[in-house]
Amino acid sequence: GLASLVESAVSQSGLGSMAVDELDIALAGKNVDISFNIDEIYCALAGKAAPDEAELVFQLIYAYLKDPGFREKGLALAKIHYRQQYDAFRRTPDGMMTISGTRFLAGGDDRFGLKSPEAADRITIQEIENWLRPEFESAPLEISVVGDFDEPEIAGIAETYLGAIPLRNPPASYEAEETEVRFPKGESKTFFLDTQLDKALVRVSFLTDDFWDIMQTRQLSVLSRVFSERLRKTVREALGASYSPYVYNNPSLDIKGYGVMNAVVSSAPQSVEPIKKQIQVLIGDLVENGVTEEELALVKAPLLNHLNVLRQTNTYWLNSVMADSFRRPERLDWALHLVSGYNSIQPEDINRLARTYLVEEDKAVITILPDSEK
Repeated sequence: GLASLVESAVSQSGLGSMAVDELDIALAGKNVDISFNIDEIYCALAGKAAPDEAELVFQLIYAYLKDPGFREKGLALAKIHYRQQYDAFRRTPDGMMTISGTRFLAGGDDRFGLKSPEAADRITIQEIENWLRPEFESAPLEISVVGDFDEPEIAGIAETYLGAIPLRNPPASYEAEETEVRFPKGESKTFFLDTQLDKALVRVSFLTDDFWDIMQTRQLSVLSRVFSERLRKTVREALGASYSPYVYNNPSLDIKGYGVMNAVVSSAPQSVEPIKKQIQVLIGDLVENGVTEEELALVKAPLLNHLNVLRQTNTYWLNSVMADSFRRPERLDWALHLVSGYNSIQPEDINRLARTYLVEEDKAVITILPDSEK
């Protein structure tokens, strides 16, 4: 829950030999952006620039690897931002899900949700440095480049700067953790917002699976889209409201066997109970009667168009294909059959997963209400 605090602290610290304001002055007029990110299963230094300034990106990454900055001032600024963000989250349904809802769906596991600002205030810059400096100095490196560039030129630049770094140990192959996460089957939880505004949220969730069976993950994604389309029609027709319900599956990259399918409806507080009943009816029908070929085709058509567009973006290739492919090389293969894999999904695939995972008595229900409803 503290990854965003640490990311901000590192970004606000600059380099060991150059504070962040000095670095900003040095980069003034340059079309270059550099960031530090903590993902679920790796850390990354990411740079973005116009092609003619690509060398500067590699210079900056080299500088961060050799001389990362860990400054008290950077952490202090990060803590201020963290508290502001936390306070804003406490006033919105989606924000409350980020703070507490995801932790409830993981049985109280501290790796989920957000720590309180008071807990964040106890983090020291020395603790951050003790965690991250060894990663900067000796963790295996993977270099991914996407965009409009001359390949031999970029390879030469990469060799000049990152090839100068002493050889590091090769990465171990990656497997999701075997750690136990208890999904709260059959349980309900109500959270209250720090607001008097007339807004609420209902979230009905089911335990699914982790990410690494890629065809099952794709099938669960399609199931969520079928579920979402039915939910949209059902809620609007039954309640006559222009709410924007949606369903998504969130499989873990890091925890074996853990993923959550969420049906989410924002509403007025007085509509919460009717929405829960409509979702229950919809799930029962989906499990009992399944999806038809015609319905699946209607859902798949915009999805396949979206995937074809997605394949033209740098973000897809960098984050979904190349990132961590040195430990999971199957990611590269998956990209070759992204569209055909989704296109091959049949009604029986969706119906089997609906019967397997959308079990009424196994659902967990979160209700988020304004303070006035206490």
